[in-house]
Formats: sequence, structure tokens, C-alpha cells
Amino acid sequence: SLRVVALAPGKPLTVPAGEHEYLVLPLSGGCTVQSGGERFEVAGRESVFTDITDYVYVPRRTEVTLTSAGGARIALPPDTPDLFTHGGRVYLATRHRGLLRADLSSQRLVHWRARPNDPNALPVNSLLCLAQDPTRYNYLWIGTYGNGLCRFDKLTGQIKRFTTRNGLPNNVIYGIQPDHNGHLW
Repeated sequence: SLRVVALAPGKPLTVPAGEHEYLVLPLSGGCTVQSGGERFEVAGRESVFTDITDYVYVPRRTEVTLTSAGGARIALPPDTPDLFTHGGRVYLATRHRGLLRADLSSQRLVHWRARPNDPNALPVNSLLCLAQDPTRYNYLWIGTYGNGLCRFDKLTGQIKRFTTRNGLPNNVIYGIQPDHNGHLW
């Protein structure tokens, strides 16, 4: 799940540098993100039930300081396979909101939500993990909570579903590990 931090009004919070990229994503309220001499204002949103307006991408090994004049709740993706970057795009598997793709150059956020009756869409919004296909770079694999494995085509946005009906031992996919032979484990 996402790490959520509560920012008290006017009190800065420093998030230490790490080995993974992540997003600063407001759940409620807005904040200022300072890092490496740069400052970004994140307008935020009223609550998690309103659309995402903006976010800040944080590269590896970057310490950031978050401050909010009025207080805020901010989500930070954890150091897990839930986050994948590719060519200026960040893909994030969320626990309850489907798949997000942040296009860093255009500052655009694309959202794929569950459409259970559409076989070319996500079956659920409860996603647990992501992995790059080891042999076909346009595919991402998505593990779901209770609805198997999904193959996402980054070029078309199409999704193909795989479940116990296709030979999976279980429909809950906690993690995906590609090997050097092109197999997923």
C-alpha cells in the first residue's frame, strides 16, 4: 500500500533520499515540495473522492521536504514493485484506484479503472504489483487482488486477463518476478 504522511500546518517534513523513484501525490490539501534547490507548489485536492489535480515526481537518491500551510495528507509510493518507470512515464499500481500513469514531460495523469464486464480492461481496482515483461518491452504485468494477472500493453492501453481458468494456481498475485529466460514467477 501507499505510505501516507500527515503534514501539520506550517511544520516541514523531510523524506530521506532512497534508491527508488516515487510520486508526491496529495490525498487532501496541498503542499510545497522542496528538493535540490527547486520548489514545486502542489495545489492538491479537497479529498480522495475528487480528481487528482497535480503531483511531483521524485527521482532516486533525492531528499525532499514537504510543507503545507493548511495541513495535508500526502501519499508516497513505497519501495515496492508497485511503481515502474519507462521513458518519462511513471506507472503506479494502486490498492483501490486502479492503474495510474504520470507523464512527466506533459504533467498529465492517465487513469485506468476497473470495468469488470470488459475483457480488455482491468477487472478490479485492487492492484498489488507491477513488473516489466522480460522479453516484450511494451508489456507490463499487473498482479490483482483476487482477479489474477493482467498483461497491460503500454502502446495501446489494452489489457489481457489471466486467471485460474488459464492455469494460474491462485487469483491473488502478491508479486511478479521475471527471470532471465523470459518467464514470470
